[in-house]
Amino acid sequence: MARISHSSGEMRLQDRVSLVELLDAAGLLTASDAAAIVIAVCRSVPDSDAVGLAKEPLRANAVWVDRTGRVQLGPGTMPSVPELGRLLELMLARIREARPAHFPPGLVMIAARASGRIDMAPLPSREALAAALTRFAPPDSVAAMQALYEGLEATISAGAAVESRDAAVRRPRKWRAPVVAAAVLSLAAGYGAGLLFVQQRGNSPITDATEVIVSPPGRDMRGASPSKPRATPAPRAPVVRPRVARSSASRRELGTPQPLVDATQAGSDKAFSPSFASDGSAIFFHAETGAGSALKRAEPGERGDLHVVTILDDSAKNYHVQLSPDGKSVAFDSDRDGVRGVYVGRADGTRIRRVSGEGYAAVPTWSPDGRRLAFLRAENNAPSVWNLWFLDLGSGEMTRLTRHRYGQVWGGAWFPDGRRLAYSHEDRLILLDVGAGRATSYASPIRGRLVRTPAVSPDGRWIIFQVFRDGAWLFNVETASMQRVLNDPSAEEFTWDPGGNRVAFHSRNRGGWGLWVMAARTQ
Repeated sequence: MARISHSSGEMRLQDRVSLVELLDAAGLLTASDAAAIVIAVCRSVPDSDAVGLAKEPLRANAVWVDRTGRVQLGPGTMPSVPELGRLLELMLARIREARPAHFPPGLVMIAARASGRIDMAPLPSREALAAALTRFAPPDSVAAMQALYEGLEATISAGAAVESRDAAVRRPRKWRAPVVAAAVLSLAAGYGAGLLFVQQRGNSPITDATEVIVSPPGRDMRGASPSKPRATPAPRAPVVRPRVARSSASRRELGTPQPLVDATQAGSDKAFSPSFASDGSAIFFHAETGAGSALKRAEPGERGDLHVVTILDDSAKNYHVQLSPDGKSVAFDSDRDGVRGVYVGRADGTRIRRVSGEGYAAVPTWSPDGRRLAFLRAENNAPSVWNLWFLDLGSGEMTRLTRHRYGQVWGGAWFPDGRRLAYSHEDRLILLDVGAGRATSYASPIRGRLVRTPAVSPDGRWIIFQVFRDGAWLFNVETASMQRVLNDPSAEEFTWDPGGNRVAFHSRNRGGWGLWVMAARTQ
């Protein structure tokens, strides 16, 4: 069982995670990851098993990935080639359950051949199996395993799927051999006829309707439970497959990332979640140490050196700080009351009050006029499902914006008109028109890959976002096209400066989490 450290509202992994946990975190594992895991297992034990050693059967909860990217086996586990083939089949079946996927036919055939489910010459050894899978593995398998670990840690640290993951650890899922066997039998039939194929379910990975709900005002949320929305769900939002921008007319260039704030400059271990002051003079962020998470402000000193000031540092874990447009207040999320929620206080960290009511809420963003806050909120009856809400700070009235049935939303980035927001849900970038009550979904530029942490430029023409494990992409709102602008797979939580000339984000580009910035040049 993976060891979990937790305090109210915050959970983080320690040391390693089991394959069960990775399989239950829908959308994290890919076919190339599955190949890399089996290769690592093959090469972790000798081909000539030691005589006289007790052997344990290979189970998914006996395979671990640690924070350094190593794959480990449980004590006494000496898997045979058929067991490894069945493990690979299990992973491929679960990946397809989570999201439609088209696997390379050769990969499926190797899995079937290793497991013995088709009438072909068996693979003679684990090393032979590893060699056969090499062409399907990622170029840097260790980095891919580290990214898996960090992806699960990021999801859990944000509060996602805590209950379902804990249940999965206590109750490992049974291997679904009948489902896999049926798929392999159909493949075997195609192979015998000289045709090998993998069926793909539909043309789009989108399976959940984007229901936009603009509800009537609720009760005062400064201590009351949210009122139940009474609005009728909007029709299914159209899903658009964006094109990749190739012409210079539709592209925008971003410069080489430069260090902005190193964690050591902030007297911390890690620095996350930057946001600019409304005049661009300072950067706000949260800095983590073993003792907690403090809110910080950094600005250039008179001599050009970086001057870092602590806004709030107490026993709570405080995150995602943003300065209000008028510069007088800050919004952030914190676990100070036991369950993570959204708070507002003065810019100096005083007079803090919870504004999101009961239940889990996080990642606030100010509207351009400073009168409303958008933030994500967990469903009371499904804590692993997040939806988007906003709060009128003057009246305390809360409005539900979305009603997704699964997964988590990220963002809630305002357009300058104050009517529209951009957010992401699973593998979609979604533009939501609050006034009109409609939304348009744009599929991930990499089919089935998660989209996260979008940020809208000050002129409303561009949206920068993370494609999970593929770096940063830029969306042109006018042409509905996307371009890849940064290949750093750890870069996320982007923010534009008020002039739209710079983009800041956090990354572990140099081995530790810090803040970076890159220039945004218009063609």
